[in-house]
Amino acid sequence: VKAEAIGIVRHGEFDTNATNGKKVPKTPLSPDGRQRAADFAFTLKDAGITKVLTSDAVRTHDTAGQVKVNSGSRLEVPEQAGANAVVKELEKCDTNDVVLVVFHHTEIPRILTGLGIDHNEKAWEEFDRMYVLVRQADGRYKMLRFRYGKH
Repeated sequence: VKAEAIGIVRHGEFDTNATNGKKVPKTPLSPDGRQRAADFAFTLKDAGITKVLTSDAVRTHDTAGQVKVNSGSRLEVPEQAGANAVVKELEKCDTNDVVLVVFHHTEIPRILTGLGIDHNEKAWEEFDRMYVLVRQADGRYKMLRFRYGKH
C-alpha cells in the first residue's frame, strides 16, 4: 500500500428503531450519529482527502457523506464485502492519496492487520475514535489515535 495517509473510523451511532430493532445495511444514523458525522466532516475539512471507502451500509455512507462533499472526492464501495476487499482497494492507491475508510467495528481490526499494522486496540466499539495511518520514509505506517465529536 502506497497511500500517503489512511484515516479509519467506525460509522456513527445508528438508529435500530428505524429498522424494527435490527441492524441491517439500511439502518440509518441516529440523531447523535448525524451530529457525530457533522463533527467528523468539520474535523477533516482541510485534510486533503482524495478517496473515501465505505461498506454498502447506509450508516457508513451517511458518516462519510459530508467529508466526501467537502473534499470533492468520490465515495467508493468495494465490490466484495469485508476487510480484505478494503485492503485490495487501498493497494490501488497512489503515493499522494489521502484515504478515508468508514467501516464497521468488526472489520476495522482486520483492515489494520491486512495492512500489516501491529495493534492491540480494544476501543473499536467506541464511536468517537479515529485512527490515522501515516506512511513513514521506510514505507511502513505509523498509527496515530484521535477522538472527535461528543464523547
